[in-house]
Amino acid sequence: MPTKRYFSSLDDLQWKWALKMHGFILEEGTSSFPKLMKPKTTESVTTSALKNAFERHSVGTVIQMGLEEVHLDIGVFRVGRTTRIKSVSELGKYPEVASEQFAICTRRKGNAIHFLPETFHHGPTKQNLFKDDKLSLSSNSCRALLSKQSTSFEYVIDSKTLIFGIRPNLFRASTDNDAVKQNGDQLNDSSKPLGNWLRMGLDCVCLDEVVTTGSPTSIISTANIYGQPTRQSYLGIALAEKLISSMGEEERHTKVHLGSLKQTINIDAFGALDVEMQFELNESLTDLPRVGIELTVPSELNETMFFADGPHENYSDRSNSSHAGVYEGSVSDSSTYVVPQEQGNRMNMRWIVLAESNGRGRLQVPKFDEDVKSTFLGAISGRQGVLIASTSDQMPQFAVSRHTDASLFSARHVNELKDDQDRIFVRIDAAQRGLGSGSCGPQTLEQYKVNGGRYTISFCIKSFGYMPVK
Repeated sequence: MPTKRYFSSLDDLQWKWALKMHGFILEEGTSSFPKLMKPKTTESVTTSALKNAFERHSVGTVIQMGLEEVHLDIGVFRVGRTTRIKSVSELGKYPEVASEQFAICTRRKGNAIHFLPETFHHGPTKQNLFKDDKLSLSSNSCRALLSKQSTSFEYVIDSKTLIFGIRPNLFRASTDNDAVKQNGDQLNDSSKPLGNWLRMGLDCVCLDEVVTTGSPTSIISTANIYGQPTRQSYLGIALAEKLISSMGEEERHTKVHLGSLKQTINIDAFGALDVEMQFELNESLTDLPRVGIELTVPSELNETMFFADGPHENYSDRSNSSHAGVYEGSVSDSSTYVVPQEQGNRMNMRWIVLAESNGRGRLQVPKFDEDVKSTFLGAISGRQGVLIASTSDQMPQFAVSRHTDASLFSARHVNELKDDQDRIFVRIDAAQRGLGSGSCGPQTLEQYKVNGGRYTISFCIKSFGYMPVK
């Protein structure tokens, strides 16, 4: 272990470790640095408790088999030269000065989707039903309902709708780095992409030429994606108002072809819905805000628990301080920022649970039990809700909000936001533009920009806790 200090030892610091499996903590402990360690030197540090934890949980075998996701978290705290803390919770009360996470064994595709037990009422085998312009996949009290004229489906258990309003999402509520929305002079600033996003109508995309076909195992929909410039009205947003005044009547009413979408959904014998969204965006498109989807859940599903990078928000170029783990939270009723903008993103989503509070408050993340399945079940015991788990080769990013991106963008101040009281929006992205520092420095680096091409999002939806109507 090296020290980069020039004049003093590390005697005023202590560190803690946490060994995680599938984001849940297996064990954790505290340790000290070598006494009177000389500046600018390196010494070996052995922690018997951590070594024993590796052996106790057969981490070496897990690594060889490659079946589990394992991380080691390290946090360093300033406690003073005369204080020694043995309790992990006590150490956490001191200022943290450094942290790091080491990936011991990495994720396999789709390893989160089988955690929930198959305890639902065993109804008929899965069916694909056609009725007029409606299609339905049904299995074990769960149904996916889809109109032939739309790619937006509903996921229903008995009469309870858990997922609805799914749509492609190519826009984000701009940050100052994207452009200051109250500065109309930045509309044509080549270093600020917001003006182009609005010109292409990314804030109001629609699907046209929809073709939907069904088979005994799946429903497949294809459509062209169009942007609708100036379709949304942003009263008082200077940059948007300047755009409208600069466009002719014909230009304002001409849709912009952006690419195509192919959606495939199927349902398994236990009512889990598998969804794949494949975007083919025009290669000519450059520096897009995001490529993803937005889906809607009922407002009572306001307690969350997720396995992703966290606990705070993070983005492709703002992620070094975030660590993979399981975290809990509640869906906020307001914006994190005084000027509403893009917020709350988390990278590398494995899964997210949205649950009803049922008067029990927040979901609580438990420590690892005998295996990951029993640990997960312990976390959602007695709850009702829905699991959304990534099955993509590349993990997506996500955010949960009571506001759409358009409503965040339309507000000049947090007090202008109006919560959508009967729904919560979940955004899942294959890619999102990095934040950059364009408000006072360089713009987003090229490797963090999003351009046209093929993007795929695959995920599984699974309900839990709802008793079927007999």
